[in-house]
Amino acid sequence: MYVVSRDQLPSPDSFAGEEHGGLGVSFLFVDVAPGQGPSLHKHSYAEIFIVLEGESMFVAGEEERLVHEGEIVVV
Repeated sequence: MYVVSRDQLPSPDSFAGEEHGGLGVSFLFVDVAPGQGPSLHKHSYAEIFIVLEGESMFVAGEEERLVHEGEIVVV
């Protein structure tokens, strides 16, 4: 079992698994205004997003999808 506090992360807004024993997953904590968010980027591992409120547009390659509150996205 591995437990880490958010305030122990190198960036309090993201968890990159490769920095924590080579885990093949990452996720971001994002609380942004409409039209804001992370820029397009790539990883060699899966990235998971959990939409807690509102909705967000996700882009993965040629695929674009509007995701709503309560949905989980794996890219």
